[in-house]
Amino acid sequence: MTNLGLRYLLALIIMKNLLKKIMSSGIYFIIFNSDGQNFYPVILNVFKDSPAYAKGLKFEDIILTVNGISTTNKSVKQTMLLLRGNAGTKISLTIERTDRILNKTLIKTLRPSAK
Repeated sequence: MTNLGLRYLLALIIMKNLLKKIMSSGIYFIIFNSDGQNFYPVILNVFKDSPAYAKGLKFEDIILTVNGISTTNKSVKQTMLLLRGNAGTKISLTIERTDRILNKTLIKTLRPSAK
C-alpha cells in the first residue's frame, strides 16, 4: 500500500470534523481505498484517554484485521460489527503504519456519555 496522498489528506480532515465517535475504543475511522484496488478502515482520530490512545494507535493507521478477520473491502457497518463488544471485551487489531505491520490489543471501555 502507498501513502494516502495530500489530496486524500484534505478529505480525511474534512471527514474527521463531520464524524461522531463510533466506538468505545476511542477512534473515528472511514473506509478508504489506499492501494488503488481494495478498501480498508483508516483511522482519522484517536481520542486521548481512550484504549486506542493508550495502545498507540494513530491518525492514518490502516486497520487490516480485527480479531484475525480481514477488513479488506468491508463496509463501515461490517467493520463496526467486528469491533462490537461490551466494556472489557478484548479487540486484537493488525494495523499498517507507513509500511510497517503492528499488532495491538485493546480492551473496550464505556463511552464517556455512558459512564
